[in-house]
Amino acid sequence: MVQLDKGTARVAAPPGADLGSRGEVEQFFRGHYRLLMKVARVAGATEQEADDAVGMTMVDLWRRWPTIDRPKAYACRAVVSNFIKRRNREAKETERLLSTQAPVTEADWDARMTLWEDREWVEQMLDRLPPTQREVMACYVEGLNSPEIADYLDKRPDAIRKNLQFARERLKQIIEQERCIQASPIHTAPRTREEDAL
Repeated sequence: MVQLDKGTARVAAPPGADLGSRGEVEQFFRGHYRLLMKVARVAGATEQEADDAVGMTMVDLWRRWPTIDRPKAYACRAVVSNFIKRRNREAKETERLLSTQAPVTEADWDARMTLWEDREWVEQMLDRLPPTQREVMACYVEGLNSPEIADYLDKRPDAIRKNLQFARERLKQIIEQERCIQASPIHTAPRTREEDAL
């Protein structure tokens, strides 16, 4: 869950990272981000999956930076591996959610589908938040409290609380916008005389 900002290549130090190699890692990230995104997309990743795989790869690369001889080749292999691992984990989680118990009735099946759909909806809403707020809110949704999130992300507790507040406010705005869109009537083109005659 370490966020990599592709615009400025600011990388939050993962646990166990060599802080002396930060500049080299950021330079590598700036120079190879597009290539790694293309590699992940060719492997079948969506834009979001590719971005996540590149982020995971860069965190791993930073942890191992002093021991890697060919970082470009390593990163290309790792981004595909990270994408496949994540997609397999998500598929297994979906399967687990849908098949924890064989549905006996249609209502049971509907309940499991609703659970899966709800989780998908939450993820879509979180994807619409700014990166830091998304990261903090994702930890909160997974059940961590503010001090635990602060420890996990290596940030100050007051910064975590502020990001949670901003994320909640932003999510309220997003949900309200969704409600307005769903409530607005569908505008259709005016009917022509020929259509009225039919």
